Amino acid sequence: MKRSSLFYLHRRAGAQFAERHGWEMPLSFTSPESEELQVRERVGLTDLSWRAKFDSKTEPPRPFWLLGKNHYLVVGEPPLDPLSGATDVTSVYADLFLAGPWSKAVLGKLTSLNVSDARLPNLSCAQANLAHVHTIVLHEDIGLVPGFHLLVSREYGESVWEAIVHAGHEFHLQAFGLGALERLRN
Repeated sequence: MKRSSLFYLHRRAGAQFAERHGWEMPLSFTSPESEELQVRERVGLTDLSWRAKFDSKTEPPRPFWLLGKNHYLVVGEPPLDPLSGATDVTSVYADLFLAGPWSKAVLGKLTSLNVSDARLPNLSCAQANLAHVHTIVLHEDIGLVPGFHLLVSREYGESVWEAIVHAGHEFHLQAFGLGALERLRN
């Protein structure tokens, strides 16, 4: 089974684990119900590194993120068929997902990137330094809950996670797992 670069950090935090598409990922840190409520009312952070990621220089036939001229990123639920000529970068990036009404305030403490809805609307992306690490920022709300995927090179996963947790302390940021994520999506 594959493990995220954050596996040991999650284990130290007391996560309960479950299998997700061949990856051992946090199911919950407390209870899915309390984690969901925290994300809906404040802010939460989860690890979605198990999601498939493909980097392509040709426009893909499925939904994608436009990173630059002729540079596309496809991210989604596995299994995703490999794109012709694309590079599988699933294990290259840690995918940290910051969600909740206070997510923009937390990001504001870590980056100069303007994440307002006017500058970075839902389903748009940007690249910036976040906690001094190059980050691909994908704005993807879950219903009415604002959400941001923060893709960082896996060797920086733990340090960026800890920086986000520190920045979110005043907003009562809480880690959440797959159980709360499923509840948010339903």
